[in-house]
Amino acid sequence: MLVLALFSLTLSAVIALLAYRILQSRLSSEMATVVVATQKLPLGTRLAAEHLKLVSWPKASLLEGSFSDPKELVGRGVLVPMSPKEPVLEGKLAPREAGAGLTSAIPEGMRAVAVKVDPVTGVSGFVLPGTRVDVIVTGSPDERGGKDTAKMILEYVPVLSAGKSLQDEDGKPRDVPVVTLLVSPAEAQKLALASADGKIQLALRNPLDQRQENPDAVKKAALYRGPSSLTEAAPADAPRPAAKRAAPAPTPVFVVEVIQGQKRDRLTFEEARP
Repeated sequence: MLVLALFSLTLSAVIALLAYRILQSRLSSEMATVVVATQKLPLGTRLAAEHLKLVSWPKASLLEGSFSDPKELVGRGVLVPMSPKEPVLEGKLAPREAGAGLTSAIPEGMRAVAVKVDPVTGVSGFVLPGTRVDVIVTGSPDERGGKDTAKMILEYVPVLSAGKSLQDEDGKPRDVPVVTLLVSPAEAQKLALASADGKIQLALRNPLDQRQENPDAVKKAALYRGPSSLTEAAPADAPRPAAKRAAPAPTPVFVVEVIQGQKRDRLTFEEARP
């Protein structure tokens, strides 16, 4: 019985070892190596060897545009911010020999314009790369100097960068003095003029909300006259339209019926006016 027990234990161990090796060989044949990021990679980063590493990845779940050799990626610029352990894909990188930095993220026909902001106009540091904002300018449209007017001049504008650092070490947004917006050449002229003649404020918006509202300009005086007043009031000495004369009211009348025997008469009297 003892010999049979030892033989059974030995046979079980051999079978378990063979099964483990077979499964391991199958798994290794179904796995591939993929290049992933080792740290947070903000927009404009030039990839270096310390930014990349190889990890095992199931062949059945390989992502289109992934890489298996980190040497192919060294020196390329990052167009889309990446997180640690995230696969590096072709669509997130600038073209080869295009360099790195902010210039590689500017599409053809577009311009990057820097706007100076403060913690208030910059929406308390929550304007980060990839977000969308509306641009509001406050100033005087009258060259001779008039009352302040606020107007939304651009809507749904993508943010390219915000200062030198996107987030602090804890991943919280931080206040930045400059925000770079991606605009067309015509919109770049509007921003330049607004920066020179007025004060710019950014309005953070939902990236899924792509509606273009184009609201009317609001004057400062309208804030103190109620929500329905958006224009200047007419001056006090302006001529007023003449009032229409009311038609005279009809004079009341009384009818008196006089009966004399079989004779009936109807007499009409008007009420005397004072």
